[in-house]
Amino acid sequence: MLVTGKTQDMELKKYRKIARLTQEQLARKSGVDVTLISRFERGVRRRLSYDNIIRLARALNLEPEELVPVSRKPTRHSRKRAVALPDEGAA
Repeated sequence: MLVTGKTQDMELKKYRKIARLTQEQLARKSGVDVTLISRFERGVRRRLSYDNIIRLARALNLEPEELVPVSRKPTRHSRKRAVALPDEGAA
């Protein structure tokens, strides 16, 4: 699943700063390239793969949904990679 949006950019940087990690430290800890982290935080890159979201969330001791809230339903093209999350109103 690919996730986009300015809110997600800010969430990554916010949680990285809370963890007191530099981009380089987060890259080493997560296995995600530092260039990708930098470009995503600056808004140059607008998408992250679900695998990278998982890696970053684990490195920050977060659930993926905390790091990158899913704000849209999967498209026909992304359904194969999408992960179904429960609706907020669902019991």
